[in-house]
Amino acid sequence: MLAHCESEHLAERLIRETVVKQGIAQDQLTIHSDRGPSMRSQTVAHLPATLVHSGQADAVLAARQAVLDAAHAAPPERFVHRPPRALPLRAEV
Repeated sequence: MLAHCESEHLAERLIRETVVKQGIAQDQLTIHSDRGPSMRSQTVAHLPATLVHSGQADAVLAARQAVLDAAHAAPPERFVHRPPRALPLRAEV
């Protein structure tokens, strides 16, 4: 379904049609909306600035590195050149 703007009626129709098409039984599916009527998103280009300004950059970078380290540990031969590295602290264009 493609629409020009968000609509609770279109969302309801999309979910209803999908549930019928996929044969989902009553009480089998739970739908959750985290931030009010619609989820908020942003472009990847704006994400680093948001993280820095919200004070989350260090925690996000540490979590990212932990995931990369775990990926390298099991199995390391997938990384043919070197283990994954942390992002640089400063980048210039």
